[in-house]
Amino acid sequence: MKNFLKFVFVCGLSAGLLSACSGTDTIIRQEVANRLASPAWMVKREIEAGPFALTAYERMHERGEAANVYIEGNGETVVTSATMNPTPENPVALHLATHDKADNLVWLARPCQYSSTFSTDESCTAAHWGAEKFSPEIINAYNTALNDIKARYSIREFNLIGFDGGAVIAAMLADQRKDVVSLRSVAGTLDGSI
Repeated sequence: MKNFLKFVFVCGLSAGLLSACSGTDTIIRQEVANRLASPAWMVKREIEAGPFALTAYERMHERGEAANVYIEGNGETVVTSATMNPTPENPVALHLATHDKADNLVWLARPCQYSSTFSTDESCTAAHWGAEKFSPEIINAYNTALNDIKARYSIREFNLIGFDGGAVIAAMLADQRKDVVSLRSVAGTLDGSI
């Protein structure tokens, strides 16, 4: 921990050093997510979902019951540098999920978020968090992830909660699936054009 804090301090000293530390930006964002999820007894898991590995934090206590599923927002979507990172600095949906007292709880990142290899992985391009963020490929990835969760924990039905662009994903999933019993949008623009 001491070395981690020292590295964060050194990386933050100047703008010149910041570019040298950009590879650690994802590590820092992952550590933020881990520290949010841990006190809520949520365990990290990667779900294979088509060409993506969706990062999830889960807390499952009641097999066969409903699960609350939070879908994260867009993250950083405006290209500000060559080292753009779609992983949010402040994962709002994860914050919300950690306060949910449901027995069965899942938080899902968006494709390319919380991945240390997103810049070199052919299945993860800037289009996946930009122009194609609501494409059939992305929606299929979430359907695959929900099917995985349903089978793994014998989940009967889902309550979907989406933040920002995650609300659009949640609405599209609710429209397609028979096992979604409620949909909640938090700061989501549900016209699909964001």
